[in-house]
Amino acid sequence: MAKKIVLIGAGSSMFTASLVRGILDCRELDGGVLGLVDINPETLDFVTRLCRKLIESRGQGPKVEASTDRKDVLPGADYVTATISVGGDDAWENDLQIPLRHGVLQPTGDTVGAGGFSRALRHVPVLVEIAQDMERLCPNAILFNYSNPMSTLCRAVNRETRIQCFGLCVGADLIRRYLAALCALPLAETAVYASGINHCMWALGFQWKGRDACPLVRAKVAEVAGRDAGAFERELRKYGGLEKKPDQPFHGVQPFSHRLFEQFGLFPGPGDTHVAEFFPHLFRRPEDYAAFGLKLFNMDWKRKATAKFMELARAVADGKLSPREADLADASREEQQVVGIIRALQAGAPYTFHVNVTNRGYIPNLPDYACVEVPTYFDSFGAHPCAVGPLPSCIAAVVSHWVHTQELYVDAALSGDRKTALTAYLSDLSCPSVAAGEKICDELLAANRHCLPRFQS
Repeated sequence: MAKKIVLIGAGSSMFTASLVRGILDCRELDGGVLGLVDINPETLDFVTRLCRKLIESRGQGPKVEASTDRKDVLPGADYVTATISVGGDDAWENDLQIPLRHGVLQPTGDTVGAGGFSRALRHVPVLVEIAQDMERLCPNAILFNYSNPMSTLCRAVNRETRIQCFGLCVGADLIRRYLAALCALPLAETAVYASGINHCMWALGFQWKGRDACPLVRAKVAEVAGRDAGAFERELRKYGGLEKKPDQPFHGVQPFSHRLFEQFGLFPGPGDTHVAEFFPHLFRRPEDYAAFGLKLFNMDWKRKATAKFMELARAVADGKLSPREADLADASREEQQVVGIIRALQAGAPYTFHVNVTNRGYIPNLPDYACVEVPTYFDSFGAHPCAVGPLPSCIAAVVSHWVHTQELYVDAALSGDRKTALTAYLSDLSCPSVAAGEKICDELLAANRHCLPRFQS
């Protein structure tokens, strides 16, 4: 049976282009409908033309519908993806720069800490409203959320609506890729088994050819310890042959994750820039970040990368380049998750991925309401999250704090109340003091006021 998939936030063109390519390779969606939604009409027109060019290049594909109003497109939807960015890069820059003026340093600023808090205030109400529209217009549809802060947003939807919502992220795969590269192992011969919350996951197991490879990881981490990380990386590339493995990108040694592995016993991921933000009390000074080679998030780099991609994408949409010439695939291949899940649900082809779901005892020493990231098996009967067992107490203590703090983010975002918002941020470990917390909260509310309608009354 032909299915309808709706992309809300279709203006996230890098993801949209990759997802459409994946949909075109999914026979279960042949003859279906692709719905595109974006609040910017110019962006929507461009993305619609781009998608039609991609479909034309394959010779067949879904029918395309597009609207700036999701209510026009949601009826009849079977699957909905959300890649929203409320306030865009300008609001994200506020999330980084305002806390920085008060001494709060952030390598990413999109999940927890001042940036995650501020982003939650903007995104939670919008995603909940999307899910509420789904309850009325396509109540049996599944919502796949890709937007950050992932755990907070999925928790809000699951708490406030009856819509089945899964949060998708490539974090576990990035851990696998990193450990395979670190140990100079062929990626296809490795597997990882991880759990935790989004952007703060912990590898419970790492295998090579079905055998426990954790001793090899420990040996490699010990080898890096006390050495220059850059020199070790160059040596690894030279002797490990990483430059000859295009399927195995290596983004540099992750010294903070190494240190946590030595101390906590499990390897965290998906990388230092995310993991460090769950330990802001360890990074109060610039030199604390510098000691681990961490830098503040570079918005200029992000804008340049987006502009470069958009130039190629517009050339395809305008017929100046073919999709093959432009190669618009997202390097992280995030679309493989949702395409694999849809294929499993439609055809029963088994598929397992680490997915963000409501806990329900899968990690028994975290709250049942928590949004946790665990291996989840999909087939024609639906989703089957794995019970992974308790996290080590030292890890559960860290993760539990953020579960409760993210719950406060949800309360604040939906309340539209300044006092509730301030309570949430004062509970956040990144808050440097009561006085600074008040200033950060008020300045973020003021700077992003146009994106916070609930806080305007």
